[in-house]
Amino acid sequence: MNEINHKSLIDKVQEQALSGNIMIMTESRKSDGASYSPSGSGVIFDRIGDKYFALTAHHVIAEAATSGDASLRVLTYDAYTINDFMKSSQYTGLSKYYEQVSTGTIEYYNEQYDLAVISFESADICSVIPISDTEPRYGDVVTTISNPEGERNVISAGKIISRKQKLFKFKGEHIHYPVIKHSAVISEGSSGSAVLNEDLEIIAINLGGNVNLLRQHIKGVAMPLDRIKAFLNEWKYSEGI
Repeated sequence: MNEINHKSLIDKVQEQALSGNIMIMTESRKSDGASYSPSGSGVIFDRIGDKYFALTAHHVIAEAATSGDASLRVLTYDAYTINDFMKSSQYTGLSKYYEQVSTGTIEYYNEQYDLAVISFESADICSVIPISDTEPRYGDVVTTISNPEGERNVISAGKIISRKQKLFKFKGEHIHYPVIKHSAVISEGSSGSAVLNEDLEIIAINLGGNVNLLRQHIKGVAMPLDRIKAFLNEWKYSEGI
C-alpha cells in the first residue's frame, strides 16, 4: 500500500537516486579458495575523481574489518550480475566474476554508532546522495533503496513512526543504539542502506528491523541523522579532512 500511495516519489527515486545504492559483498579466503556472500547495502555520499565514498552499517563490514582472511567487494547499482555472468560464454568460475568487481576499502568505522565509511573506485557514473541538514519528523514520508534477500535496487516507501529516538540492540549484543523507526519495508541485506527524505537526502542509515511471528515486516530501525553527522565528523577529524 505504501508503494501505491507514494508511486510518484518512488519514480523520482528510481530516476534520480537509484545509482547511489551499492551492494556490499564479503570475500572470504580459505585454503581451498574464496567464497563470496552478500553482506548488506550502502549509499554513496561523496566522490573524488573515480573514487566513491559510501556509508554503511559497521556490522555489514565487521568480518572484513577484523579478519585478515576477508575483504570487501562492491557492486554498483548496474554492475553485471553473477547470474548474467554464469549464463555468458565468459563464465569460468566465481573468482573470475569477482575479479571484475570493485574492491572496497574500509576508511573508518565505529561500533558505537554501528556505522562505517568505505571507498571504492569505479568508472561507472553513480549518484552522490547528499546528507540532509534537516532532522526528520514524525509522520514524514521516507524511502529506502537496498538489496534485500539478494535482490538489487529495491525501493520501498513508508513514514517515520517514532516521535523521538529510542534505544535498540541486536539480539546477543550489549550495545544499545539510539535509533529512529520507519514503516518502509526492509529485510536481510538492507542493513547499511539509506533512508531518504522527499528531497532525496540521507536522513538515516538502516541497521535492521523487526518482524512478527510470521516473519512479516513490522518496522525498520535506523541510525539517525545527528549520529551520522557526529560519526562523519569523527572520521574527518581523524583523517585531517
